[in-house]
Amino acid sequence: MREAGLVLPDWEKAEKMIRQLDETKESAKETLIEFLEIHGAEKKFLEIGLKEVYENLSLDMPILPVEGALELLEDLKVEHDLAIVTHGKEERQLAKMKKAGIDHTLFCKIVATEHPNKKSHYQTLMQEREISSREVLVLGDRIAGDLLPAKELGCKTIHVKRGRGRHQSGSRQNVDYAITQLGDVKEILREIRN
Repeated sequence: MREAGLVLPDWEKAEKMIRQLDETKESAKETLIEFLEIHGAEKKFLEIGLKEVYENLSLDMPILPVEGALELLEDLKVEHDLAIVTHGKEERQLAKMKKAGIDHTLFCKIVATEHPNKKSHYQTLMQEREISSREVLVLGDRIAGDLLPAKELGCKTIHVKRGRGRHQSGSRQNVDYAITQLGDVKEILREIRN
């Protein structure tokens, strides 16, 4: 945006502000909208910023898995079919997984969708796997796009309060469980089985 002509009085302060905004927003798009609104910037800068974030963002930066994720996936794979329904472009999401060291062969299906509501994808997965919603546990960090659609279908849900979801809160009507550590998933699975 700067290279395209966005003028701000203090770029160091602007960078701090955008990082602070991003801590509380549900998406980079929401962050950019508010940041540009605060600065009275022209609308053209939003499209430029969105293109950089969602299409041109360098995968040279480190991408680390959430603590305990790799071990949890390996453990769960032993007794469960695993699938991912992710918001974004497939090629980019697969590249991020690879960079984080997540083996795509752990999953029976990986679905990348550009639509934030994943309900139809959950339905398709259940039909393809011939399983009922009672047999499905959905983990996600975003309540609206990840968990509410699953809950509407009758799936059990776990809100992982990390990433974009760390500041979201939901009631028992929205999610069944909320965790901050992935290690808690095994205990929840034991509870569900009992």
